[in-house]
Order: sequence, then C-alpha cells, then structure tokens
Amino acid sequence: MPDPDDPDEAALRWAGDVEDRLDTSEPRPDRVVREPVAGRDSAALVVYGVFGGIYLLLTISWIITVSRLPETVSDAIGSVMYGVTAVLAVCAMPAWFIATFLLTRGRRLRVRFVALLAGALVLAPWVFLTGHA
Repeated sequence: MPDPDDPDEAALRWAGDVEDRLDTSEPRPDRVVREPVAGRDSAALVVYGVFGGIYLLLTISWIITVSRLPETVSDAIGSVMYGVTAVLAVCAMPAWFIATFLLTRGRRLRVRFVALLAGALVLAPWVFLTGHA
C-alpha cells in the first residue's frame, strides 16, 4: 500500500478519489478480447497486396486506353463530356478500392474480397484487355 503522506503519491491523487476503484479480480463479461490469428491476418495482407497491384495495373490500363481513343466529338459540349468521362473512367478503379475498404469495415474478409473481385471484373477496361483499342 502506498504511503499517503509521500508527495509523489499525493501528486497522483485527486480530491474524491476512491482507493480501490480498479478491481481486477473478475474479468468484465461485456469486453471480449479476441486474439488475432497470425496466419489469417498475413494471408489477408497478401491478398490485399495482390488486389492493390491488380487495381494499380487496371488504373494504368485505363490511362492508356483513354489516351489511345480518338476524340471524335465535334462540338464543345461533347468534348467536355468526353473529357469528364475519361477522368471518371481513370478514377473509378482507385475509388472502388477505397470505397470497398471503407464500406466493408467490420465485416468478414470474404465480403471484402468478393467486393474487390467484383470491382476488378466490372471496372476493367475490356477494350484494352481484349486488344481492340
């Protein structure tokens, strides 16, 4: 038991403090501590890296696709719309990647992986990947 007259101990006390307010005799049932599984977290990190690389490559392929396609619009409004959609096409892959992580927070890893796979398939530049560009 600490000496209450010790100035160092007095500096750690406030008026109205209860002596034994931290009772560590019983664990609290409302707080469940989960031990992280090292193998699962490592595998998830590797899968995230693979998806990050895929999304980066698909973003680069969108940049190449947009730069190769000729702009065949003759009026000013159509030209502006073409430019906006080109920028949106390039930004779609990183936006999906970030949105997937934000919207699937707290869910199972399988849900996040399926969302990342769906985004990679739906947003892929199929014109570039099939060789028609």
